[in-house]
Amino acid sequence: MATRIEQQLQRYDCAGVAVEQVTATALVVPDEETTHGFEGHTLEAAVVLAGSDGPERMRLVGSGKGPTGAIGATDMALRGFEEQVTQTGIFKANCKGE
Repeated sequence: MATRIEQQLQRYDCAGVAVEQVTATALVVPDEETTHGFEGHTLEAAVVLAGSDGPERMRLVGSGKGPTGAIGATDMALRGFEEQVTQTGIFKANCKGE
C-alpha cells in the first residue's frame, strides 16, 4: 500500500513529501454472515505524510466482496487517498501537479 501511495505522490510531482508511516487492518467476513452471500472484505488504513506544512495524517477505508474483495478494498482505499490528498496543506505546499 505504501508503494502505491508513493506512486500517486510521484504522479503529482510531490518531491517534498515522504510516506512516513502506513498502518492497515483487514477484516474478512465469511460469506454465510453477509446479506449478499459473498465473502466480505474491509480495509482500514492510516497514512502519515511528512513534508513542509506537515505531518499530515489521513484515514482510508475500503470494502469489497467475493474472491477479489481484498483487491477491491485496497483499490477503494487508494482512490480515497487520491481524492483526499489534493485537499491537504502538505499537498498545496509541496506538490506541483493535480
